[in-house]
Amino acid sequence: MQEIPSRYRVLEQFAQSVLALQLEETEDLAKLLSSIKRQAKEALNHKAPLRNEKLSEARAKATASSKRKAAEFRASIVPMIKQARKDGCESTRQIAEWLNKQGFRTSRGFTWSSVAVHRILVCDG
Repeated sequence: MQEIPSRYRVLEQFAQSVLALQLEETEDLAKLLSSIKRQAKEALNHKAPLRNEKLSEARAKATASSKRKAAEFRASIVPMIKQARKDGCESTRQIAEWLNKQGFRTSRGFTWSSVAVHRILVCDG
């Protein structure tokens, strides 16, 4: 992933490039403007190195950790869903209401909805 330079940095590079111009008095305004545009485009297209060279490795670890935590949460809530079914809840809405009455929360601390229950039931893990 490429780091996008700030506007300040682009303007700074532009100012440095304008200072570096060696213009003769005979050059016309069109040449000057085209030179400035070219140098501005070069400054904008400058590719800086990534700050974290192991960024893809860090992302992979974070993804694996998130998936592991989600699997652990699903494993802890599935027995509760089975208990709700034993207590007569047939639809995902009824299961969600049962979980909320029992005081259970989603992994992020929200109340249960029928969609959240459905996602737990259909997830392959």
